[in-house]
Amino acid sequence: MKTIFRAVFYLRSNYVNKEGKTPVMLRIYLNNERLSIGSTGLPFAVAMG
Repeated sequence: MKTIFRAVFYLRSNYVNKEGKTPVMLRIYLNNERLSIGSTGLPFAVAMG
């Protein structure tokens, strides 16, 4: 049986902290079932403009 694994990282752009950074979120797919892990603990600076 074939197992399909995907990891998707994305920015939570609707939330920016006081430093102007947004959290990097992680979503894992295993055989097309989704698991949202949440924040990876890695903030990312967002350029506004």
